[in-house]
Amino acid sequence: LTREAEEIGSNGDLARTTLALVGAGVEPRKFAGRNLLRELRARMRRDGSWRGWPNETAFAIMALRAGGAPAGLKQSLAWLREAQNPDGGWGIVPGAPSDPESTGSVLQVLGEGRAQNQAVRYLRRHQRRGGGFTVGASGAVNTQATAWAVQGLIAAGVAPGSVREGGASGLDYIDASQAEDGHFRYSPSSDQTPVWVTGQVLVAAAREAYPLDAAPRRPSQPADRQGGGSSRSFDPPSSDEGEGFDEDGEGSPVGEGSPVGEGSPDVAGSAPTVPEHAAAP
Repeated sequence: LTREAEEIGSNGDLARTTLALVGAGVEPRKFAGRNLLRELRARMRRDGSWRGWPNETAFAIMALRAGGAPAGLKQSLAWLREAQNPDGGWGIVPGAPSDPESTGSVLQVLGEGRAQNQAVRYLRRHQRRGGGFTVGASGAVNTQATAWAVQGLIAAGVAPGSVREGGASGLDYIDASQAEDGHFRYSPSSDQTPVWVTGQVLVAAAREAYPLDAAPRRPSQPADRQGGGSSRSFDPPSSDEGEGFDEDGEGSPVGEGSPVGEGSPDVAGSAPTVPEHAAAP
């Protein structure tokens, strides 16, 4: 990540890299000479969203919370609730048909309340036989979309094993997709992009949701020579109460920001370069 730091440009890049760094116990404010939290915060639009997309807005909130800069996000959460569709889900852009991937992403930041309950009901109603969920509003059932839905349910405090269709849960669908060598298949009929699929499915397969705590580190030398070798960990605040941003100079959002690139969201779900994965907005 350090070697490729110059390639970190889009909202999704900033959010995903921040989540990865926090999970590795690395400070995102001082990474390769950059303050990723400040850069991500500067991309917030006046309405509280990132690029006007529910998925990107959810991941920006996740990253800022994980990095320890959760203040000033009430407007962003309010924007997400306003962008919720009448069926309880979220689409790729406001007003687009709801899909399990976007809905699962937003559920990981939403918190308790009416919007969360409606989103859980949406996922229950749109689960397919065999326990899986579809990419987009009407695409193929696959493990990546199922993983996002499972993570959303976990974040909402719903046991994903209790949400079943045709006698199977999302976890059953995911578990059944794992190959003998450990990787996860995209679907029963497709084994495309196995590294990418496995990377996205692992969190749900481990029964977790974002953000993840810093992973423990083993000392590279005996503890008595290193002085302990304890891992770096974060304890980010969970509340969005309070005014302004953190004391590290994140600053308030100004204008529309300058997101890099347009097209399909680049956070959850799948890239538009693989046609079977997702449709562009």
